[in-house]
Amino acid sequence: MNHRLERDLITARAATFERVRLAAGDGDTIDHTRYANAIADILADPDAMVRWAAVTLFGNLEHTARTLHADAIVGVLADADDDVRHAAVVTLGYLDQAALTLHSGAIVSVLADPIMRVRHAAMVVLGKLDQAALTPHAGAIVGMLTDTDLNVHYAAVATLRKVDKAALTLHAGAIVGMLEDSRTRHAAIHLLASAEMGMLAPDVLEPAIIAVTNRLTDADFYIRDKATATLINLKRKRARLHWATARVYRVRWYARCWYEDVLVKLCAPGGKWAEQDRAAFEVEFI
Repeated sequence: MNHRLERDLITARAATFERVRLAAGDGDTIDHTRYANAIADILADPDAMVRWAAVTLFGNLEHTARTLHADAIVGVLADADDDVRHAAVVTLGYLDQAALTLHSGAIVSVLADPIMRVRHAAMVVLGKLDQAALTPHAGAIVGMLTDTDLNVHYAAVATLRKVDKAALTLHAGAIVGMLEDSRTRHAAIHLLASAEMGMLAPDVLEPAIIAVTNRLTDADFYIRDKATATLINLKRKRARLHWATARVYRVRWYARCWYEDVLVKLCAPGGKWAEQDRAAFEVEFI
């Protein structure tokens, strides 16, 4: 933002605040509810700088007054001016968990904004949600790992680390595929190396091992270093998966032998259980 524009925005904010103060009425104490109502009335002003100033003023109000107009702030997310949209996203970040969760879908929609800093602000605000509210949006956040801006990548990685492990693991295949793209490789290897990534499905685990092995010779030292640690972790997961599979087959074999043994020795004609059943039947019905 150049200095002239910054001065203009400061001037607009001061003028807008005075306009709000006059609309809300002057008194010894600030009535936040009246101020909030006055600010909301200005959100449709034809001047983008005035709309921007009005949205930012919501950030100065107490929580209750701001929450009452959360829907109005959400409406500004579709504003034609990117400064206004950015201010609206940042202001929504001041809401408490309950109110923010209620409007999480609207914030997720901002991830498609054409302006990078607006998308980045939306990702940062989503990162303020708790795990239960964030997890349903895991797919949309994973999609942001392909964003053209690295700041959005890193914000998406930080946010995904709050997602439920099972939900994140469901998107492991897409994350593995991102290792092939130099723009998304850092984010993908970081997530695969994280403790938040659970056990991968067999059809994802092997391609993941191959893809990470290919990164051992990457030109980027960070990628090579992460790939080494990640490969060890993935091979341990494969070993656990193979051991679990082997145990299932061993148990299945013992179960089959036991079933056949019981069927032949106990339940077949002449067997102990068969004789007991026949005797009980004869006592009751014959």
